Amino acid sequence: MKRILAFLMTALFVLSSFSFLALGSESTVADSRIKEIQQYLNENFSKYISYIPVDGVPSPYMCKALIFALQASEGLPTSGTIKANGNFGPTTQKHCPTIPYEKGNGAALSFSGKEYTDAQIKGFTRLLQMSLYVNGFDPGDFDGSFNTETVNAIKDFKALMGMEITGKADLATWLTLLTAPGDTSRSAEAADTATILDKSKADYLYSEGYRYIGRYLTNAANGFDKALTREEAEIILDSGMNFFPIYQTAGTSYSYFTADRGTDDAVKAMNAAFKLGIPKGTVIYFAVDFDATRAQINGNILSYFKKISERMSSGCYRVGVYGSRGVCRTVSEKGYADFSFVSSLSSAHYGNSGYKMPENWAFNQFMETKVKGFGIDRNDFSGRDEGVSELTEPHSHSYSSSVSKAPTCTKAGIKLYKCGCGDSYTVSVSKTGHTPVKDKAVAPTYKKSGKTEGSHCKVCGEIITAQKTVARKKLGKVKELKAIKTTSSYIKLTWKKVTGAESYKVSYSTDGKKWKTVKTDKTSLTVKGLKKGQSYRFKVRATAGSNKGSYSAVLKTATKVGAGAVKSLKSPKSGALTVTWSKLSGANGYQLYVSTSKKFTSKTTEKVTVKKNKTVKATVKSLRKKKTYYVKIRGYKTVNDKKVYGAFSAVKSIKVKK
Repeated sequence: MKRILAFLMTALFVLSSFSFLALGSESTVADSRIKEIQQYLNENFSKYISYIPVDGVPSPYMCKALIFALQASEGLPTSGTIKANGNFGPTTQKHCPTIPYEKGNGAALSFSGKEYTDAQIKGFTRLLQMSLYVNGFDPGDFDGSFNTETVNAIKDFKALMGMEITGKADLATWLTLLTAPGDTSRSAEAADTATILDKSKADYLYSEGYRYIGRYLTNAANGFDKALTREEAEIILDSGMNFFPIYQTAGTSYSYFTADRGTDDAVKAMNAAFKLGIPKGTVIYFAVDFDATRAQINGNILSYFKKISERMSSGCYRVGVYGSRGVCRTVSEKGYADFSFVSSLSSAHYGNSGYKMPENWAFNQFMETKVKGFGIDRNDFSGRDEGVSELTEPHSHSYSSSVSKAPTCTKAGIKLYKCGCGDSYTVSVSKTGHTPVKDKAVAPTYKKSGKTEGSHCKVCGEIITAQKTVARKKLGKVKELKAIKTTSSYIKLTWKKVTGAESYKVSYSTDGKKWKTVKTDKTSLTVKGLKKGQSYRFKVRATAGSNKGSYSAVLKTATKVGAGAVKSLKSPKSGALTVTWSKLSGANGYQLYVSTSKKFTSKTTEKVTVKKNKTVKATVKSLRKKKTYYVKIRGYKTVNDKKVYGAFSAVKSIKVKK
């Protein structure tokens, strides 16, 4: 009775905290399967855990209770120097069994040093099934049976987490299911650091197996120097590593996140990336570096990322989100981020407990460590985002200008150029003694690049505004390629004119591997010297000097087979006619015309199709007795399910027997 009262008092005591704890879960909608887990834990492990509200909503404490249940199943005591504490430490790891459990051969033993019984393994398997479900993978019933559904759930879970895909639940599987960091002893291809890397540090990281390094685009708001420079970026790339850019000046509290801040941070991040020469399409990760609750995520954090997404929608750079699983999943599912950089350093975070790993994760931060005197965070790498592998010039902008500092006769002024995308830069305006002269813009053609308008000083020749190269016009793709005439030795092609084209290159092939090319300045060409009854592929591209357009879609056709030749006509029996003809090289089949009219009118003519090249004989029955019949034949080639017919043979006639 005392134990029951104590249990009820504990339940009342902890209930008030769960309205807050549940803010970490992915959904507030009650899940009957989660209720089943909560009931099972309450009923079977009350010695180890406080009461869990049976509300169908996962909480951090419920997830920790699964570790208590694992420890209880291993036989850890509730008191003493070594006891169950809800932490997946060395003792818990030592006694954690691999499922399926194979006795002997170094298999894990219980805390008391004994092999696990089949009944105990069934209990472990039930906890495994529940852990899979909490992580978003349905193993079927929580019945302790290591069946196909459970094995498939394990494989799917490992596939999402980037683990080796097997159906076994080994220690690494248990750790990854029950703790956000997982097995922190695992190797890592990626890392992130606030330390500015020189050649020595970069080479060391490469030698340790790191290939992707997260670095910050700007310094911290408190002045901490962590910003990536062009020089450092080149050092990283020269070392053999790529880098992925992170934007974070603060972001360590909820008050930081506002819609206006999202717009401002997007502009600052893009400007920093432009100046570094980070290529278009690169993902920039914006950080939420605190344990946000569900309400906070759905509040200002979503508003912040919505504005970032809108500001960066021009397509120069893509949006990534750094934070807990809850932050990453919610922001990504709203369409505000393309990739996730998940902070899995703590299982106790509300944003990690009860949330499935986001499917778009690119990097998964799982361990803080120090190497060679500087700190790094080790990350899993999924391969979804390979970061920056080379630096380029910024994309073209359209700038408006204003004088921010007027020039004098002895000192230069400053002119501010500002782009509609938020990028801005300054240039020096020459002293007033300069006499500017415009350098006219040169329009690009299909053969040559052009130049933007510039200016220079008429007196000293100093360049005031440099002319920029404008890429030559792009030639369009050839369209409407057709074969308008086909014979046994040539095919005439036509196509639609491409604006700016000076000539066209016509390529043809019999197998799609070896191509011959013919050049013409017209929009038609007769390709001669072709083989009789041969299938051909044609493609055409426009050219203007060295400029080449895209190839047209490949046209498949064939030359005609040769003229047919009737060898003999016989009437072997009453009302029947047997025709033999010469075999035609390249033909897929033959079409035989048998008619009572020399004109082969439709009413008097019977057509017989022979679908094999080797068949050179056919018998036509049910003909009119003592009637003269006229016969001719032609071969055909099938291309794209259409028949290309050759010429008819000479007409022969015979009187059918009575």
